[in-house]
Amino acid sequence: MTSELQAAAQQPDHYDAFADAYARANENGLFNRWYARPAVLNLLGDVAGRRILDAGCGSGPLLADLTARGASVAGFDGSQAMIALARERLGEEAGSGTRS
Repeated sequence: MTSELQAAAQQPDHYDAFADAYARANENGLFNRWYARPAVLNLLGDVAGRRILDAGCGSGPLLADLTARGASVAGFDGSQAMIALARERLGEEAGSGTRS
C-alpha cells in the first residue's frame, strides 16, 4: 500500500474532499433515490413519533425523509463536511457529532 493510500485509509474525514459531489450523486442517483432509500423507508414502516439515529448519515437525505414522515431524528458521520451539509438541510440536530 502506498503512503498516500495509507494516509487516506487512516483519515475518518476522507469524504470531506468531495462531500458536495458525493452528496449530489447520493441524493439524486438512480440507485439511492429510486431504489435503496425508498426500500429502507418501506421496511421501516410508520415512523411517526419514533426516535431514530442514523449512523453514518452523510449529508442527511434519509434524515430528511424520516423527518418528513414524523420521526425525531439525529445523525452522525465521520466527515465534518457531510455533517455541515446535513445541518444545512435539517438544522443542528441532524449532525450531532462526528466520529474520531
